[in-house]
Amino acid sequence: MMAVELAKRQLIDVMWKTANIEVDGITFPDTQEIFEGRAPANMAVDDIIVVNNIKRAWMFLFENVDQPIDWQYVSEYNRILGEGLIRDAGKLRTNDVRIGGTLHYYESNDDVPFRSWLKDNAIGRLGRSPISECRNEAAN
Repeated sequence: MMAVELAKRQLIDVMWKTANIEVDGITFPDTQEIFEGRAPANMAVDDIIVVNNIKRAWMFLFENVDQPIDWQYVSEYNRILGEGLIRDAGKLRTNDVRIGGTLHYYESNDDVPFRSWLKDNAIGRLGRSPISECRNEAAN
């Protein structure tokens, strides 16, 4: 069985496990209900959007499994995941961000070699770490 076929068979379970990161207390039946196009009773609209976006992102991956993984591909995947939840989903941030109460400062793309490398090269080439590749280029 191909990996894509296996992923499709396990999709609701994978969606549920992924949604648990963002949606506190979501159950497998809740996830299945959303997958089937229904809204679970007493669930916040944003939580339903999170699960639905996860489903749509997986559909995007299945539909584009043979496409090269590049900046456009990753941006579209991120846009789908954040649609209706995050301003400018799918774009590089240009402002400071708070994650878990810690402030992360924005640096321009010109100041961060990794971001420039990421935009100009294929992402996640097998056998090559983007971070170590960036460090090598920055050292030269």
